[in-house]
Amino acid sequence: MKKVLFPIAAALLLLSYRPAYGRERDNGYRGSVSFSNIVFVFCGVETSHGYMFDGHHYLGAGVGILTTPFTRPLAFLGSIFADYHAYWFDRKSTPTAGIKVGYMCSFPDTGNFQNLIIEPDIGWSWLLESGRGLTLTFGAFIVPEETRITETSSFPVTVIPCLRFGFEF
Repeated sequence: MKKVLFPIAAALLLLSYRPAYGRERDNGYRGSVSFSNIVFVFCGVETSHGYMFDGHHYLGAGVGILTTPFTRPLAFLGSIFADYHAYWFDRKSTPTAGIKVGYMCSFPDTGNFQNLIIEPDIGWSWLLESGRGLTLTFGAFIVPEETRITETSSFPVTVIPCLRFGFEF
C-alpha cells in the first residue's frame, strides 16, 4: 500500500508546486504606455491605467494620440477607450489576449473623423525583475464605416493590422 500511496502523494505535491517567481502580476493598480504602428497609416502613443485582478485579468481605461506621418498636412486623432487584457499563465513570460473599445475623433483643423473603434489583439508579455514588464502585441484596428446597420443587415468595417510595443508599470 505504501508503494502506491507514496508515488501518488509525490505526484500531487509536484503538480501543486508553484515556484516563487511564478506569480508576479499582483492584484492592484497597473499602468502601461504603448507605441503603436497601424500598418504605416497611423503611428502613435497611448496609455492605459486600471486594476489587475488575480494576476490574470486587467481592466482599465486609457487615452491615445495617433498621427498620419506619411500624409501632408498631418492629421492628428485622439482616442479614449476601455481596455481588457488576459494573461494566460502564472509565468514571467506569457501570452496575452485583449480588446480595446472606445471612441476616436480627429483634432480640429486636421480632418473630420469621429467613430467607434474596436481593437482586439494577441501578444506576449515579459515581466522584468523590477515588477515592470514589456509587451509586444499584434492586432486589428477595426473602425465601422457606418454607425448604422444597412438594409442588407451587413455592418461594413475597415480593418487595419496593428503592431504595438508597450511598457507596463
